[in-house]
Amino acid sequence: MRGDVNPSIIRKAREAGARKVYFASVTPPIGPVVDGEERGCLFGVDMSPQDNFAIRRGGLEGVKRSSGADELYYLSMESMVRAIGLPEEKLCLYCLGGGHPVRKT
Repeated sequence: MRGDVNPSIIRKAREAGARKVYFASVTPPIGPVVDGEERGCLFGVDMSPQDNFAIRRGGLEGVKRSSGADELYYLSMESMVRAIGLPEEKLCLYCLGGGHPVRKT
């Protein structure tokens, strides 16, 4: 998540009368920096490793603060892989902090 859409959605929910707004993502945070390596998509999806992902602007607390949500929840990598139902080695998880999809480290 870049974090640029969530604030407007959360603001609209509050304008509609919501007293509390909870943000829940079906993936782990997209675009973390892992071992000094900026993560993002290496295969052309519009989220390059150099993108300005929300997780890089203050961690989870920064995402929560900038989004305006009262609570923020992310699915863990393990839970997401289990929900997909494929072995982790069959999935590209690089943008979420997983291993490089081509270079084996």
